[in-house]
Amino acid sequence: MSTEIKKKKKTGSLDNNKFVAILAVSLAVIVVFVSVLSVVLVTSGNFVAKLNGQKLYNYEYVHYLNAELADISEEIDIPEGTSDEKAVEIYKEYFTKKDENGKYALQLCQENALEELRIFKASYQLALDKGFKLTSEEADNVEANVDYMINYYYSVYQQYDSSITYEDVLQYVCGEMSAKQYKEYAKQDTVIAKYMDSMKEKYDITEAEMRKVYDENVNDYRTAKVQKFFLSTMTTDKDGKSVAMKDAEKADVKAKIDDYLAKFKSGELKFEETIKSKSEETNAAKSAGISTINNGSLSGDTKVDEWALKKEKADAENVYEVIEAEKGYYIIRCNEVEDFDNSVDSEEGANDSIKNTIKAEIATERATKQMRDEALAAKGYDLSNIKDEKIAELFEENKTVSSLVSDYGAKISD
Repeated sequence: MSTEIKKKKKTGSLDNNKFVAILAVSLAVIVVFVSVLSVVLVTSGNFVAKLNGQKLYNYEYVHYLNAELADISEEIDIPEGTSDEKAVEIYKEYFTKKDENGKYALQLCQENALEELRIFKASYQLALDKGFKLTSEEADNVEANVDYMINYYYSVYQQYDSSITYEDVLQYVCGEMSAKQYKEYAKQDTVIAKYMDSMKEKYDITEAEMRKVYDENVNDYRTAKVQKFFLSTMTTDKDGKSVAMKDAEKADVKAKIDDYLAKFKSGELKFEETIKSKSEETNAAKSAGISTINNGSLSGDTKVDEWALKKEKADAENVYEVIEAEKGYYIIRCNEVEDFDNSVDSEEGANDSIKNTIKAEIATERATKQMRDEALAAKGYDLSNIKDEKIAELFEENKTVSSLVSDYGAKISD
């Protein structure tokens, strides 16, 4: 079984393009717990198909449709430096051209959403058939966790923007579902997770397999613990706007940095004490300028991150380096590098070493594939009572679909 569990990003991100803006506005954030599953609370008749007597409800289909539409961004290759006009042409071609099987991209989204919905319903039934279910306490915990998540995000967003309503946050967490529906969704997801956990216990994952994943994605796992002293080269203009210093002022800051560097190297000044008292980095007095950096945990400064991601070992005593960044100068050193060979579990006993992280990821990948394979191979899990007109209606009413049709002439069918 493959252990290539990391997806490589395509050249040219769509993050700054209009297409992604459409997705961001039109799609609710899809929060997935472990696998992709559904819910059974809805008005009778409000469904798109049936599977073994189970109804596949409209909002479930919309959930999977949104997921398929979000995945489109991974399929469109926009080379770096492409103009907006050229990008629009690429989008138009993508959405109006049939693939090798004679289908349009949106047509595939429509079909794939129903198939993924079928697979997840089958997965849930298979888990139940294997004897996996939730105790009343586990079910209560799932509901409590959903409530906690909604209230947590609401409190966080209120701190930054009081105009954000509870309903806004509810949509952020639950997407098209109500809170009650989403709780049922989460319960079924947890049943699937229990079944998948039983699968993971049987996998024999070797050191060589873990090493292969690590070597192919080093900066996703290796972490550099760096410590930095910072002096800013930003100032404010007469309107109070933050602007870069003039060359002469910037030269004065550089001279100060060089002076600090010499004193750190000689031992005249202690690095950490000076950071806490003199560094101009936000929260330096508390953090002592320490950041633990890998691809999943960046410092926020591109130059610092680039420097840290290249570190393969800690710096020797009294070794420091100056980095010129966009908003100032850093004196930086690497205190520690955690890699595949020296990583250990935390003192609290958490299973958080690099090896165990990779092992868990491989096991999850295998269990996800096994679960999907079982659902695909299961007998008697075909759809019935398929409501093609309702599916077409839900599809055409989707905001993202409407935007893609109006902006890029996207075709659904001939």
